[in-house]
Amino acid sequence: MVGSGRTLAEARNEIASITPRRLFLAHTRVLLLDEALTRDGVSKVLDHLIRNREVRREIVWIFVAVDDPIVILDVPAPIAICSADRIDQIMRARLPGQYFPRVRLTEFLREMEAEGADPFAPLIALASNEAFQQVTRLPQDPSPEPLHNIKIEGTGVFRGDRLVGFLNRSQTQGLLFARGEALQGRFVFVEPEMDCLITVGQLRNRGSVIPRLGEDGRIAAEIRVEFEVFLEQIECNLDVGQPDVMQRLEELLANQIREQIYSALAVSRRTGSDFFGLGSAVHRADPARWKEVRERWRDEFLPTIDIDVIVEGRIRDTGTIVKPLEPPLR
Repeated sequence: MVGSGRTLAEARNEIASITPRRLFLAHTRVLLLDEALTRDGVSKVLDHLIRNREVRREIVWIFVAVDDPIVILDVPAPIAICSADRIDQIMRARLPGQYFPRVRLTEFLREMEAEGADPFAPLIALASNEAFQQVTRLPQDPSPEPLHNIKIEGTGVFRGDRLVGFLNRSQTQGLLFARGEALQGRFVFVEPEMDCLITVGQLRNRGSVIPRLGEDGRIAAEIRVEFEVFLEQIECNLDVGQPDVMQRLEELLANQIREQIYSALAVSRRTGSDFFGLGSAVHRADPARWKEVRERWRDEFLPTIDIDVIVEGRIRDTGTIVKPLEPPLR
């Protein structure tokens, strides 16, 4: 069912005219906000939802829809009963290989109203389904594969209540590492000496933002990241049983994470969106200093602040083997 109107309340009234059932908003699990709407500001839409006592903000996932939300929700769900359940299950599953933040409506609102922080939300879009086949089917045949699938990847970043930019998969990983939320992820990096790909799985991640406030009024910050991972795959003859080899791999992975964070920081500086919460860290450390800079923070301080990114971690497990498979010469 689709309803339209000048306000969300009017759209609900239109739906009430075509169905004998009352919309029970307590059942809401996902909220897809059209990209054009988010660029214009989401406060006027969210106002109706957060005033309604039925809406349970702590269980509603929020998204920025790159494609038409109606088409996205109309994509058949092969396992779940409906697309909304499918999206909810994807968000709750925390499976490896997912490159997006998990943001509930209550978390989005908290970031939007916080001092020195801006909200962000995962991107959802249509993706072509490679299993789709345009063939003639008989009534007794199984249901056909849909033309499209849904894809959740990347991040939309806001300044206040307006969408101002995007983070790609790599930048999103950097953001998640910096916030200590890079859990159950898979990460691929290159070992340059042997030119091979190495895949690791995430075990533990901790991230923090530490402000550095100088007596001369200078403001700097440090983003500190700690991680533990395990080896999932090595595509070359690399003996990870050697301590120096393992140390080199840990340094390579730390360097990649550092580059991802710096890349995401570049988006923050360019858009004026403080989705890392740097201003919030300054506010907690020195409320008086924050009052002096808050009006100029996003336009004057955020683009020029010195930020050091320190990444430390280790590879804790190599799996059931140490040396990779190497068949004998024949």
